[in-house]
Formats: sequence, structure tokens, C-alpha cells
Amino acid sequence: MYSFNCLIIYSIFGFVLESMVYKIKGSKRHSGICYGPVTYVYGFGVLVLNLIYQYFLFPLKINKWLKMFITFLLSVISLSLVEWLGGVILYQLFQVRLWDYSGKSFHLGRYVCLELALVWGIMGTFYLTYLKKRVDDLIKRIPKKLSYLFLGIQIIDIGAVFINQFF
Repeated sequence: MYSFNCLIIYSIFGFVLESMVYKIKGSKRHSGICYGPVTYVYGFGVLVLNLIYQYFLFPLKINKWLKMFITFLLSVISLSLVEWLGGVILYQLFQVRLWDYSGKSFHLGRYVCLELALVWGIMGTFYLTYLKKRVDDLIKRIPKKLSYLFLGIQIIDIGAVFINQFF
């Protein structure tokens, strides 16, 4: 249940963060396609970062600054791939573009741009360097019954999204 709890917590955090940005910009946009307060691309991004950390970064025994630089590069690449894949999947399934960077300088198609790739690199490095261990302790304390409740809510939410889209 650890991975599911990570997915949900960071999807909620991403929803809140993105909603705040939209509010500050005065935009009427909505973060994500679900009815609940989740934006899964953030949660999946953290799951990918956790895998990179566990299988590649944690075992590395190198200089702290070099490790941080490698963490930054891997965060830029992996989170940009998650963002690109998320954009493609959302368009293929729902014909929606929740983000489109084709108007930005240094964009790679519609779903990835250098400006945000660097932001993802900074956020991924911050997460893996300072936040991960602290939040992991909290996530591991979440009771299984609560996790199952959230799982049920997410299944209903995703089911409602698909029913609304296809029926």
C-alpha cells in the first residue's frame, strides 16, 4: 500500500500546487481530469523518482554534489517523460490537452518544454534530497483501512470519469 499512498498523497499535493498557480494567475483552469482533488501525473512522477532513488541513486557511493547533479539530471529526464506520456495518454483517451507548451520557447512537442523540465529537475532533486525520508515515515503510518477507503474512492472517481467520457 506504500506506493498507492504515495501516488495519492503526491497527486493531491500536485492538485493543490497547480490549483494555487492557476488561482494566482487568475485562470479558470482545473487541474486534472478527475472529480476529486487529484492530479495523477504528479503522483506517478514521484513513483518514478522513488524507483530511480531505490535502484540507482541510493546505492551510489559518490561525492554529495555529484550525486545531487545526477539526481537533477535524472529528475529532468524522468519527470519530463512522465509529463509527455501523461499528455499523450490524456489526449488519446479523452481528447483533452490539460497542458500545451507548443507556444513556449524550447518546447519538444506539445507536452514538454525546457522551462518546466528545469522546474521538474529542481523539484525532483528537492524531493529526493530533503523530503522523501520525512514523508516516507508519515506515509508508512497510514492505516491500511484508510488506504483501502482512498482506493475505493479513487476507483469510483476514475470510473465516473470513464463513464462520463464514453457513455
